[in-house]
Amino acid sequence: MVTESAVKPFCVGIDGVSIRVFDTENDIELVPDSDGYIPEGEIYITKQVSVRVEIEPGYNIFGFSVDGKKNITPAKAKNYSQTGRVYRKKVPIHIPIHKGKGLYTQYNENHIKLLQVSTDGYFAVWEVAIVFQNGSGFLTTQRVYEGFVYMGYDDEFSCPEFDGKWPQLIRFIGNTCNENGFSYTDFPYIDEYASDPEKSMDNEDDGVGRVKWYNVAQGFGAISTNKGDAFVHYKDIDSPERLICLEARDMVLFEKLIPNTSYGKGFPYKAVGVLAPEA
Repeated sequence: MVTESAVKPFCVGIDGVSIRVFDTENDIELVPDSDGYIPEGEIYITKQVSVRVEIEPGYNIFGFSVDGKKNITPAKAKNYSQTGRVYRKKVPIHIPIHKGKGLYTQYNENHIKLLQVSTDGYFAVWEVAIVFQNGSGFLTTQRVYEGFVYMGYDDEFSCPEFDGKWPQLIRFIGNTCNENGFSYTDFPYIDEYASDPEKSMDNEDDGVGRVKWYNVAQGFGAISTNKGDAFVHYKDIDSPERLICLEARDMVLFEKLIPNTSYGKGFPYKAVGVLAPEA
């Protein structure tokens, strides 16, 4: 049986993909460290950077964008016979109007979405982003969704995990596979699907949570606790790493839950004093 797998850990690199960042005002390339940190310099005084994503030939990775209603539009790419596809994104860097606040980017502006799909039905959605945390700038790459698409009885693509909550994604995957010559016989049939049930947190101690999801480009996520789901912001996470990022299904400790009155509508609680697991 083919099961849905957990979102894999944060990583800076994607096979077959090269990523470069430029200060568009001064035409200077910015070179991040291995964890994505962009050393102090031009990014901290410029108003905009450009992210350049190049896909090597032979890799089934495609750019796309999403609007507020989850509709998907394929990204326009420059095609080269030898160097593959290139996607570019200009990311504005905002200066806060309030004292004590650092530079920031907005989620609707700061990232490029990439669809990775293989002939066995596996797919992943990546986000390549420019983010700021605690005054530091980072180039980040995160696999935010993954799973398998299946062939249904009517020869239509299906993914039970996403058919209801994001059907546009499954249609986009199907269209992308059709346009790139994927054979239907390569995909598993829907009979092979087996859900991966989420473990209950009812019997866990207070102060213990499991990460449901975390989006580094947005700067927040959610954890499951014995009192329900709780919103978690990177500023409430204690981490030894320069770039703060939790991983789906990790167990974490937190100091307390408080009523959630700001971010993350739909979450009754906010977790504070969250201790990130050591890498």
